[in-house]
Amino acid sequence: MPETMKVKWKVDVNGLPSSPVIGPDNNIYVVSKDKPISDDRKGTLTAYREDGMLKWTYPLDQATSIPLVVGETVYIVDGGLIALRSDDGTVLWKASVLSNGLYGTPTYRDEVLYVTDRNQGEIHAIDVQGNHLWELKLNAANGWISPPAVSKNGWVYVIYTKLIKGAEPSDPYVYEVTNEFGTKSYEKYHSTVYAFDEERALQWQTELDGVLETKQAPILTDNGQIVLGSNRLFSIDSSGKISWSTAYFGNDNVGETAIWKSRIYYPNGNSIYIYGLNGTLEQTIHVGSPFGKPFLSKEGVLYVSGEFGYLDAYNPDFSRKWRYDIMPPSLWNVTSGSVVSGSDGTLYAVGIRNRNNNPNAYLIAFTDQPTMKAGGAPLTTVQGSGVGSNSITVLLNGESMALSSPPMLFRGRVYVPMRELFTKLGANVEFQKGTIRATKDSITLVYKIGAAEALVNGWVTQLDAPGKVLQNQTFVPLRFISEVFGYKVEWNSTNQFVLITSDHY
Repeated sequence: MPETMKVKWKVDVNGLPSSPVIGPDNNIYVVSKDKPISDDRKGTLTAYREDGMLKWTYPLDQATSIPLVVGETVYIVDGGLIALRSDDGTVLWKASVLSNGLYGTPTYRDEVLYVTDRNQGEIHAIDVQGNHLWELKLNAANGWISPPAVSKNGWVYVIYTKLIKGAEPSDPYVYEVTNEFGTKSYEKYHSTVYAFDEERALQWQTELDGVLETKQAPILTDNGQIVLGSNRLFSIDSSGKISWSTAYFGNDNVGETAIWKSRIYYPNGNSIYIYGLNGTLEQTIHVGSPFGKPFLSKEGVLYVSGEFGYLDAYNPDFSRKWRYDIMPPSLWNVTSGSVVSGSDGTLYAVGIRNRNNNPNAYLIAFTDQPTMKAGGAPLTTVQGSGVGSNSITVLLNGESMALSSPPMLFRGRVYVPMRELFTKLGANVEFQKGTIRATKDSITLVYKIGAAEALVNGWVTQLDAPGKVLQNQTFVPLRFISEVFGYKVEWNSTNQFVLITSDHY
């Protein structure tokens, strides 16, 4: 087992499980299909306590969707939409539609659940009491509809994909198909992104050639882009115009796209491609058929489930931190295996062995401690000196904070260079005659170096440690300054880590 990784527990899971889902109470929910290769889609939704003990089970006729947990309610699509009590699995209500063909994970926004019907090409809105509010029918029969994405202003986005037969062989996106008589034909996939406003009026649609079916809802970014990933990765602006796209990968081995720290993590083939929001390829990690959605921890460590039962961790510099075999790799295959995190930092993953169509699987819970070295490559750290003798690493939203002078530990408080800290936090700073004036958004901080109090928007606020001039440079207490501007600060005394995170991280 890797040095920094510790398995807290491992439990058997019946059937073929999908990615685990963590509720607000740190209970874990897993949907598993009884038979991996079969038209029979029956299975079970199982709830586990955070210590791995079984909490309850609920039988499913269509074990093909991942649940959504909101507060004390678990929502699961099983033909219709079902609401269950999270504490005991009791059915609160069932909402059905005429075709009973709802599919995918529901999307929640402002007390309303949005789901798609693949059989009829429809989007449905259902309130949290189970009342059907409306349906929106697309001209999209005989295709596939993604789960919906819903913006803050109530706009709904979905992706519809269809297979076009009889395509031209010169088309760069075609597949060659040979039937049992040796006759060749050509087919291709075509997708359409639809955007509906809050009144359900179609505002735009964007055509995407060669894009395969996706089971993932479009991703809405903070800067107004719509990101979707299948065998190509696209970014579309709020008017429906394609901002950028990747090359055609021509690969149907695609995981789930994720956005962390304003970077897009796109699993495809045997790699994870990391793009900036502007479409610039920043890094490629070769991982071996990644499944599910990559997860990035607050410390900047990337966790990926891959084929053969591998669970990989990568350092912030993208060097491999460790690899863990859930079971002997020659016997295992991980399917839709996103790594997820509980509120206490515990990580969860599933491992699956499928021998002779007889699946055997585990759900594991593990922790991973920060380390100064992993895989022979040192993590990017800031070395302490002078007042504090221990090395201290400062991470801002998962990225190492580069400073001209190292952080210093003085009487239990971490100090960093004043001007650089304000700049890293996005504040404008003025410094005159020993007094700091820093402004960010609606917050203004005025502080005189050495004083035990500061003015925050005109209000007197006590500091637990005053600023100092150390080694001819002005240092300020990291925690106080960061928290004034709305950041959360955590201190790991064992490993000498300071974690600074913003609300949107």
